[in-house]
Amino acid sequence: MNAMYDICIVGAGVSGASLAAHFSSKDVKVALLDVSFEERDRIVGELMQPGGVFILNQLGLGDVLDNIDACTINGYALFNKDKNIVMDYHDDPSFEGVKGRGLNNGKFIQALRSKSVNKENIDFILGEAIDFIDIENHIEGIVYLDENKENQTIMAKLTIVCDGFFSTLRKKLIPEQKSITSQFVGLVLEDCELPYEGYGHIFMSGDAPFLCYRISDKEVRLLVDFPGDVPLPKGEELKSHLSTKVREHIPESMYHSLDKGIVNGKFKFMPNHYMTAIECKKTGVVMVGDSLNMRHPLTGGGMTAALTDVMLLCKSILQDGCLVSVERLNQKIPKYYEERNAWNASINILADALYKVCLNVELKDACFNYLAKGAHYSKEPLLLLSGLSRDNSTLFKHFIQVALIGAKDNVMGEFGFKSIDNSYGMLKKASQILFPLVMSEKMNILDLASTKNLSKLASA
Repeated sequence: MNAMYDICIVGAGVSGASLAAHFSSKDVKVALLDVSFEERDRIVGELMQPGGVFILNQLGLGDVLDNIDACTINGYALFNKDKNIVMDYHDDPSFEGVKGRGLNNGKFIQALRSKSVNKENIDFILGEAIDFIDIENHIEGIVYLDENKENQTIMAKLTIVCDGFFSTLRKKLIPEQKSITSQFVGLVLEDCELPYEGYGHIFMSGDAPFLCYRISDKEVRLLVDFPGDVPLPKGEELKSHLSTKVREHIPESMYHSLDKGIVNGKFKFMPNHYMTAIECKKTGVVMVGDSLNMRHPLTGGGMTAALTDVMLLCKSILQDGCLVSVERLNQKIPKYYEERNAWNASINILADALYKVCLNVELKDACFNYLAKGAHYSKEPLLLLSGLSRDNSTLFKHFIQVALIGAKDNVMGEFGFKSIDNSYGMLKKASQILFPLVMSEKMNILDLASTKNLSKLASA
């Protein structure tokens, strides 16, 4: 195929399908390329934070959540040892009626794709992208393998790479810097009675966190984390782990569903990656979503970050419903990278900071006790978790307060050299977690004062 398009989108997942759906009502000619347009079966991308729901609405795509059995998520329940707390997302009138959603990823993607299928300006192309058409560091399109494994080309004024965390094109654009932080084992719990319906559940009591949330009326997704890039237990060893290390930390109401899920043995595995965003210096191409930037999925921020990319990119490259000129694209794309880094920094930092906190006993207890205080101690962190607030200064403030109050409580609880040493260790560990993440986001620690709220982004 030798056709000229305004835009070639590589990857028809959350980012690519959202872009195509948004472009379908614009005066742009789009090629949407993917290796398969069949429904997917995945264990990530199943919890959308309110920030992601809000952006979907702003893109005119909110109705894709209406007919896929998506479940309302009102906030989070946290479990630590013999204690638990329940936290609601927000009561901000700017986001009235905006809640999180638990969903089946495959059904969600198909609903997004249906928005642009059979549109005159959108061509769905089945194939595997293998290379760019690169003329002196300017990308003019894509080379792909079609169904017959023959080379074909797509020429485009702009190529948008959004083929996810297993991107085949990333290494051709930026240095490969992704690392595996942990691995998820996922299974579906059928007819599960959650202790707090309508809430995501994070269990912090074990050596590593695990979480669950409803993805349909009859299904609950359970994700069990195994830290590091090490071989996962399989077979009877995995079943034994779930039957002991997981079962001992959940309420009795979940026992039957977990036991049934273990016997069924329909486990799925997914590595969790960390990768900071690096601006691609080539022209004619831009990166979006997990192909550009990844964080630990504990906080469920991935789809919100990807949709933020989509919204910012659309604002940058479209004018009056048309693609801006090639000359202006060269100016707009670097600005997009700068803006998306600023808007997604809080999502990235919170995700990996909270995960590392959950691996440290003292900080984990301090974090739980801090959130249990209620009021602004939990309200503001939940606004950050929801993706509705992107205020880096608020994130920084609360993280430091968790460590300081935790260290103080440690000393006051049993004053002595050991408690002082433990408190110092807690503060040191907190700084070792936070500051590298802040620096990796290219944030100026002395300039964290700008408040970022999604309502401001939408109206910009």
